[in-house]
Amino acid sequence: MAKGSGADTIIAKGVEMNGELRVDGNIFIDGDVKGTVISQGDLNIGSEAKIEANLQAKNAIVAGVLRGTVEIAEKLEILETAEITGDITAGVLSVAGGATINGTIRMGVGISE
Repeated sequence: MAKGSGADTIIAKGVEMNGELRVDGNIFIDGDVKGTVISQGDLNIGSEAKIEANLQAKNAIVAGVLRGTVEIAEKLEILETAEITGDITAGVLSVAGGATINGTIRMGVGISE
């Protein structure tokens, strides 16, 4: 993933976070998150992640369980281990065989700032 303008943030396996997280850089999540995650950089959701949140990022890769609204300005890559329940907006979408998506998908439109 490309580097954002800020430092990288890591929420590791075993870490639980509730609330709103806003960062200028990139985020890697492999823990449990509830709330809102907004990144000016890239978002990487690992295969161990369990997320109930609304997400906004420049680019994202999803491999874990995600429930919520997803708004990605550029490219969203959904890997084969991903389970997404919620609405998705992305400029470009890539979905691997085996991934599960339940919700609406809008492509080719920008996200709200």
